[in-house]
Amino acid sequence: MDIRFAAALMLAVGMCIPGPLLAQEVSSTWDQLDSQQREVLRPLERDWNNLEPERRERWMALVRKYPGLKPEQQQRLKARIQDWASLSPQQKSEAREIFRQIQGLPPDKRRELLQKWQEYDQFPPELKEALRAARTRAP
Repeated sequence: MDIRFAAALMLAVGMCIPGPLLAQEVSSTWDQLDSQQREVLRPLERDWNNLEPERRERWMALVRKYPGLKPEQQQRLKARIQDWASLSPQQKSEAREIFRQIQGLPPDKRRELLQKWQEYDQFPPELKEALRAARTRAP
């Protein structure tokens, strides 16, 4: 997965989490999570206890939304968590920096970017793969 995909994922996720949810307490260790929380967050198990509280809060906000999602949305969320967990620390850092840059854009530009991301997200997997391959071949 490339950094731009991760950044777009962070943007899409970040825009879906209302601020008040982030203020709730989340200091649970992995062993203190319930079975549903552990199921959804399984790809993060190795790193969970070392995450900063703010990052745990963001992940927990997604877990709270999980039961209300349609089954295909639940699967997509799990896949994206897996994608994020598979990134190297450097890739995560780069994605976070891109996310910060995106957050600094004016609201209309962020909306435009989100719309483009949503359009891309609807592409069939074959087209996404062809676009990724073309991007890696470009000079």
